[in-house]
Amino acid sequence: YIYTHYPSGAYWIAWLIDQLGIRALWAKQVVSLTISLVGLLFWTLAWAREGGRRFGFLFFAIAGLSTWFLKLSTSLHHYPYQFLLSGLLFYIWTRSWGWKRNGLILAWVLFLTGSQVAHPMTVWSVCLLTGLVLTGLVPANWRHWLFLMTAPLMGLGSHFLRIAWLDPIYGVPDLMNAFVVRTGGADWIGHFSPRYFALLALRTEYWSGFGVFVL
Repeated sequence: YIYTHYPSGAYWIAWLIDQLGIRALWAKQVVSLTISLVGLLFWTLAWAREGGRRFGFLFFAIAGLSTWFLKLSTSLHHYPYQFLLSGLLFYIWTRSWGWKRNGLILAWVLFLTGSQVAHPMTVWSVCLLTGLVLTGLVPANWRHWLFLMTAPLMGLGSHFLRIAWLDPIYGVPDLMNAFVVRTGGADWIGHFSPRYFALLALRTEYWSGFGVFVL
């Protein structure tokens, strides 16, 4: 089974962890849990600044004890890195210095890194960033938005170009098949329903970025 359309960042990190001599499964899970907790900490710091320490504590407790976090925080795939990168981006984007030169560059690098780790991370970041600009909750404008959007465009664009260049036999058909399946090939949604929009609506993690700025 050829599966090339998903970003390979998590696999490279797994390879690096192996090269560092961390081979036992439990040890790798400790690394993943540590990364997840650091990401959760940045989320907590951002919410504590916006809503007070009590709100930050409640967020840490609820999120840290949620089934989603407990299940995925020790994963060896992209979830811990998604926790970390989303927490860092949210922390940066809720600070005034995050919209100055150094903050924008740092956010751009994190945005680019996220596009190499997981597709939901990219969609989440776009939703959150667009919401922040539209609502005026942060000192951001559409020039900032356009600058930051070049990061996922470069990341995803280079990913697809690498697939087409390195594996034209299997890679390109996989991209096409993935697009067909994700935009209408899922029969369990129903033959007469708008499959793409139904599937998109079911992927709630894509829309969590909107929930963040609403809160």
